[in-house]
This record gives sequence, structure tokens and C-alpha cells, in this order.
Amino acid sequence: MPTDEAAVEFMMTGKRPSGAPVMPPMPQIRLKRDEAEAVVAYLRSLKPAA
Repeated sequence: MPTDEAAVEFMMTGKRPSGAPVMPPMPQIRLKRDEAEAVVAYLRSLKPAA
């Protein structure tokens, strides 16, 4: 699982940690930092599926 900061950077830039862009059909997303941090916080709050 990526670090929170890596996930935030991914959602802000649409690029993987290696710098490579995501491949179709995954769209590049560009969120603002506060939006990306909120998404990460929400995902971290979820319980794992059974």
C-alpha cells in the first residue's frame, strides 16, 4: 500500500511514483491537495472487505 503522501501526489499529478503516467482506461486525475488528502483520509477510514 502506498504512503499517504504518494497517494496524494498520484491524485494531484496523475503519475505513478516512477513518473510514468497512468495507462488507459485509467483516466489521469488532478485533484487539489486538500481534495486528495480528503480522499486518502476517507479510504484509510474504510474497513477491509471480508
